[in-house]
Amino acid sequence: MMLYASGTIGRAKGVRRLPGTPEQNDSARRIRSYAGGARQGMRTAIMGPPYHAGPASSARAAPSLSEVIVVVPRFDAEELLRAIEEYQLTQLW
Repeated sequence: MMLYASGTIGRAKGVRRLPGTPEQNDSARRIRSYAGGARQGMRTAIMGPPYHAGPASSARAAPSLSEVIVVVPRFDAEELLRAIEEYQLTQLW
């Protein structure tokens, strides 16, 4: 997977990330459930561009846990509020 970071000098750069091992993926799932409240059957929104680490991580974890996934590529408060109401979202990532 190739993620993109702004870098310390403001120039975007690609950062290659290798897939996690099954053990690493299980550990990450447990941490996300404990720290972020992720749970089976949640209805979630993933906010932010998927080429950044945070939204990309959420996008990888969401399919195994979520009943509904709404992708909001750029934060827009009105769009998010509409999605919360329309899809009855229970989790925001």
